[in-house]
Amino acid sequence: MKILIVHNRYTQAGGEDYVVDAELAMLRGNGVAAEVLFYQNPSRMLSQIFGLILSPFNVRSYFQFKKILREIRPTLVHIHNWHYTASPSLIWAAGSLGIPVVLTIHNYRLICPSATLFHRGKLYLKSINSWGLLSAIKNRVYRDSFFATAFLALALKFNRKIGTWKKVDGFIFLNDFMRDIHHRALPDVAGVPNFIKPNFTVNIPLSSGCDISSRDGFLFVGRLSTEKGVEVLLQAFSESGLPLKIIGDGPMRGLVERYVSEFANIIYVGYQKKEYILHAMGVSRWLVFPSIWYEGMPITILEAFMAATPVIASRIGSLPSIVKEGENGILFPPNEVNGLKDALKIAANMSLSDYSRYSVYCSDSFQKDFTEGENFKELSKIYEKIIDKSI
Repeated sequence: MKILIVHNRYTQAGGEDYVVDAELAMLRGNGVAAEVLFYQNPSRMLSQIFGLILSPFNVRSYFQFKKILREIRPTLVHIHNWHYTASPSLIWAAGSLGIPVVLTIHNYRLICPSATLFHRGKLYLKSINSWGLLSAIKNRVYRDSFFATAFLALALKFNRKIGTWKKVDGFIFLNDFMRDIHHRALPDVAGVPNFIKPNFTVNIPLSSGCDISSRDGFLFVGRLSTEKGVEVLLQAFSESGLPLKIIGDGPMRGLVERYVSEFANIIYVGYQKKEYILHAMGVSRWLVFPSIWYEGMPITILEAFMAATPVIASRIGSLPSIVKEGENGILFPPNEVNGLKDALKIAANMSLSDYSRYSVYCSDSFQKDFTEGENFKELSKIYEKIIDKSI
């Protein structure tokens, strides 16, 4: 079995890029012959415009990919992100050579040009209905650009019309929530074999900070942006007075720094490398994850579970299926300051014995669902089912 991993990298590397790299290393580490093909979107404005125009079906990518497929001769193609230089034309190229294709759905790009179902500070669900793409164009849901949104909407409409998603041999969803939304919006996806496989993170032994009795404080790790619930986070902690450490960077950094200057209980350390983050997970009592959009499978939560650190998360989207109330975390209503403050109060007043029980649940959750070993078993089963069906 030879697998070709295909991924259009993002300009700013994020969780999806991390997942692709980790999955590739996992396959190779387990003796699977795995090749990788990365695409990169252009940085020059004129090239970006030209690329978006070609995004419905990039003919150049189609023929280049066919040439690569003939050279590599993979048993199966696994695509993660095709936006936008690669384009969905890769699916047709592989199909023309009889090579099965698996597509992992990391976001909501097949449904909405925004890819997030989030726009101007709140959930944007109009794209789910039949006329949603026109509404998306009108509201400029992609980077607040009418032109860019229009071409991405055209790409989605065009590929629905020509049956591109029916050419996919299997879709991998990170959780049931994401699968169900895609089924509501895209009947073609529901008619193709679907699989559920969560993300994973590599189990790294923590050298220090694992004694739960000495843990202290609350931790936020992530992009400093509206959809991550940063405003709710800052307001709740400024009013509660509980200690918070913030790790990350983003467009709301200025707001974070203003709060830090006014409230001594909030500490901001900026962007940090993985080693620092994992250590911070191990010495913090709770991770706070106040997101207000439909997350996929946040690596940050998986890393917290690996560190046996319980999570306080908003009750939205797929998060309640990952963070289980009363087991490995506490849930609160999304975008509600008082709701988060109530959750913080419960966490701060929790006895050591109850906290120990939550911590054990975190470790159990990680070992059961989110280790590299479990992920390899699940991915191997998916590959085998797709390959057996195509023979």
